[in-house]
Amino acid sequence: MTTEETVMPPAARPRQAGVWLAILVLLAAFSWLAWSARQQKAELADLRTARSAVVPPAAASSVAQALTELNQRLQILEQQQGATQEERQAASADLSELLQKLRQGREEIALFDIEQSLALATQQLQLAGNTPLALVALNTADRQLADLDNPRFVPLRKALAADIARLDALPRLDVTGISLRLEQLLTQVDAWPLAAHARPPQETPAAAPAPAADGPESTGWRQLLERLWQPLQGLVRIQRIEANTPVLLAPEQSVYLREQLKLRLLNARLALLAHEGEVFKGDIAAISDALPRFFAQEDAAVRAAIDYCRQLQALEISNERPELRSSLEALVRLRNENRSGNSAAAAEVAP
Repeated sequence: MTTEETVMPPAARPRQAGVWLAILVLLAAFSWLAWSARQQKAELADLRTARSAVVPPAAASSVAQALTELNQRLQILEQQQGATQEERQAASADLSELLQKLRQGREEIALFDIEQSLALATQQLQLAGNTPLALVALNTADRQLADLDNPRFVPLRKALAADIARLDALPRLDVTGISLRLEQLLTQVDAWPLAAHARPPQETPAAAPAPAADGPESTGWRQLLERLWQPLQGLVRIQRIEANTPVLLAPEQSVYLREQLKLRLLNARLALLAHEGEVFKGDIAAISDALPRFFAQEDAAVRAAIDYCRQLQALEISNERPELRSSLEALVRLRNENRSGNSAAAAEVAP
């Protein structure tokens, strides 16, 4: 046994072993940390090497420049796309405006046609009293409005429907046909034979007794007298005048009578066109009274004129002239609305 073994007590040996164990643990930990750091440095170096191999330093600036150019082109494309979208929107707005103007133009043309139809119907009613033709014009205007199918035209269609119903309720009178027939009678007046100038039916004369047999001298002068008397028989006519015998008229009186009949026929025609029923009936009554009194009823033309005048006396001619006031007023209101709308649109477009 040595002196150190004699000096160191036995309790100090386990304590010294624990210290060495702690030192070993620390050394092992430090070694592991150093190895781990070296590994990370190696991996980082490998990554840098790999990156340098993929994108060389000389090409990095080119890539950056290409990216910059791409970004610039992208911005230009975006700007062009925005401009194109604005142009497309502007074109769409122009197209909508053009379609609107086209529709308005079509409506304006239709309204002009309807205005002409109403003017024609009014003319036929006021001047000629031709209700059927006026109804045709009104129905044509209503069909044009139906084809447009615009709610703005509903008031005008209502007014047209009211006027059509009112004209349908009126009695139908062929004013044009009656006027033409009166004009035809007017041209026939000069050809109508007067009753006083018509020859009565000649009676068969009784057989004259045979002349007594005379000598040759008496027979000669008798034949001469008969030849001279025969032309004179046509110059003189003896007729018995009875109560119902037609009035005898002098030549100037017959001319005056015919002129009076012409004036009556002309006045009746004008009264018919003017819807003056009382005046028309008065003239037709005067003509109906004069025809059988002064003209030969045996003549076919005179007989037809008498029958037609009696038919005209039975007609009912209203003094009221039909009007299309409601339709015309509705059309004027619609025209004013269109003008106001066009003025407002022009004010919006103006700078």
